[in-house]
Amino acid sequence: MKKASGENKKTKKPVRRRAKQKSQSRTSSVDARARVLLRQSYEVEDSEERLALLQDAVAIDQNCIEALNLLGCQENDIHSAERMFDRAIAAGATKFPTGLSDWADDEYVAYSAALSNSAKIREIQCQFDAAIELLETILKHEMPDAVRSLGKLLTLYLQTRRYDKAEKMLDELEDEDSDGEALFDYSRLLIALNTGASEEECHRLFLHAMSVMPDVAEYLTGNQELPSEVSIDDYESIVASVALMLNPAWRATDRPVLWLRSAFAKYQEEAGVDDDDLLDLDVESLIEEAVGQRKSKATWRFECVTCKQGVAYVVFDSDNESIVYYWIGPNADGLALRVLLMAMVEPMDGEPVRPATVETSDGLLAEEFRSELSSMKLRFKTSPFENVELLTKTIEQMEHTFEAGPIENEPEIVQTILNLPMDTETEFVVVIKQVPSFVDDHGTAVRPYLGAVIDASTTEIRSQLFSPALPEQSQLKRLVCDAILSPLSGAPVRPTIMEFSSPDNAIAIQDWLTGLSIATTIGSRYQDTMDRLIEMLMDSDEKFYLPSITTVDGATDERLEDFYDASRNFFVTKPWTAVPAVNCFEVQCDSLLNEPLYCVVMGQMSEVTGIAFFESYEEYLLAIRQDSDDEDEFEEVDAASFESYSLMFSEESEIHPADLNYIENNGIAIAGAFAYPAITFAAEGVLTQCSLSQFAIVAMATRILAEYFSQPFHPRKDIDAPRSIEVTVGEQKRKATVTFRQEFQ
Repeated sequence: MKKASGENKKTKKPVRRRAKQKSQSRTSSVDARARVLLRQSYEVEDSEERLALLQDAVAIDQNCIEALNLLGCQENDIHSAERMFDRAIAAGATKFPTGLSDWADDEYVAYSAALSNSAKIREIQCQFDAAIELLETILKHEMPDAVRSLGKLLTLYLQTRRYDKAEKMLDELEDEDSDGEALFDYSRLLIALNTGASEEECHRLFLHAMSVMPDVAEYLTGNQELPSEVSIDDYESIVASVALMLNPAWRATDRPVLWLRSAFAKYQEEAGVDDDDLLDLDVESLIEEAVGQRKSKATWRFECVTCKQGVAYVVFDSDNESIVYYWIGPNADGLALRVLLMAMVEPMDGEPVRPATVETSDGLLAEEFRSELSSMKLRFKTSPFENVELLTKTIEQMEHTFEAGPIENEPEIVQTILNLPMDTETEFVVVIKQVPSFVDDHGTAVRPYLGAVIDASTTEIRSQLFSPALPEQSQLKRLVCDAILSPLSGAPVRPTIMEFSSPDNAIAIQDWLTGLSIATTIGSRYQDTMDRLIEMLMDSDEKFYLPSITTVDGATDERLEDFYDASRNFFVTKPWTAVPAVNCFEVQCDSLLNEPLYCVVMGQMSEVTGIAFFESYEEYLLAIRQDSDDEDEFEEVDAASFESYSLMFSEESEIHPADLNYIENNGIAIAGAFAYPAITFAAEGVLTQCSLSQFAIVAMATRILAEYFSQPFHPRKDIDAPRSIEVTVGEQKRKATVTFRQEFQ
């Protein structure tokens, strides 16, 4: 294991180096023979020879802190490294009982490094309390690792939501005479967002962070992918290191990320940072990028409707009718092709993918796509589209996104409404909700607001509004006017009452409605209707909850805790970083199955991480053929022809609420922000909840594979080489055999 040195970030107020104490020698007492071996270990290049020298040094002097710390750094197994660092810390506590010594003392420096390295190990294991205690010890005594421990301790405070301690640390580090540093500015903003500070205060802190290092926001918003590690040697690396430190804390809660994305988008817009027009994009480059995306099994529909601004192109998933990408504006040659390609490389939500099939009601477009995209192995079909009228009216409502001005000829429209007879039995409900996903608004990512006016007597939607920001008074008036005079369904009618879900919206146009003899009330009806409408228009977080684990019939607390422990141990080994993309591990365990279980490690290509399980080798082969890019093989495999189940690691927003409640209420440790486990069972192409027997299989197989990957994995060496594994569950020991089978070279 390489030395877990942490991030080398300066602080506003560096910890003062402790002066050398004259009464103390340069080094603490270490056996001379051990010190000779220790110095020799620094000079050799062969890792095995270095390891042997360090082990010999410890055999001579069991309390040689420097050798113990270096041995911990050499360990590949996290638990072995932990034990070495603990031994080094125990020796350090004995040699330096006050925690204080001279920075020139090599043993004291090693003691400090062992505390820092042990804190890193604890953090990896999600033992945050222990990691914080170790780092606080380093800072309390101003040890050599204090400077680099400051940033790590701050981010651990933030990640565990100890905002009072984080605020205290920031206050102690504040220096009015120097410019703020990005790590501290973004930390103050994160605290403000999580503790209910005013919008004005948050925006002030945001602008200060932008002035110091705006590029960090690119990583924290998800616009740019974080590297796995950084080396501080240029500006870009420093930016990435700050983002790498802050990312776990920012991802721990939803609101900071969502707020930052909206604020950053507005900041870029005001700074004049706009994306190129679609027509300026090079088609060949887009095709090359699209070809590189993962091929999915989805069927997309591509439709075009006319609108006030010219034309609207909409790409949506045929299965759930969620919008993948849309564009509204003047039409031009080549625009439709670019819209389809942008849907593949920069979808409004989710990961970029290529669909299997694209359907359209426009035969000319189908022919254009077929000829231009022949290299993609996509299927293009022409089929009628029955919802053209609804799509047209929806686009008309979406156009209001870009119209914030007053209603044209408002006096005449008001008079037209007053001329309508009052229907005493009609009541409209106005519901406005913010969409949980981000969409593209003229090159800017925003969380829009969707509004609807619903007829309470018929439950029909009369009008819709789609706005990138909280709707203004003029937009609310337009929404109401459309509902009364130009409804999506029904005849023009003037209601007696309008119920609003938001008091602010009601107040904004209450006087105007009073002039129309329409009463105003506040209520909460039709929230579910709005949720379904949001799901129809775009991806909704609520729609993609993975099946629950904790509600599996018969899953006891003991079984659940064992599963969460096994999945966490598997995740920290990160096998997808070493295992090839096409892989198969044969697991044999008498207490698990009568027949071998075939497991595939997922996550090598930034896909969902986890394990796919197949109960027969034939089902595994079918799955491989289905995922193949070969067009002929793809068409031959039916998704319903085999069953499988998977352990998937996802972010908190995708996990079933029942599971999140169980995790929080029972103090379950999770390996990271994107390491929440879920089990899915795929049958006939549909994901459902697993059974108790499948749950037991996944839990046991995951524990076996976690133990397997806790040792170094070498693809060439380990192929077809069975390895015996023993795992302990409760008080029982289980024996298993794991064999790496790579059938497709």
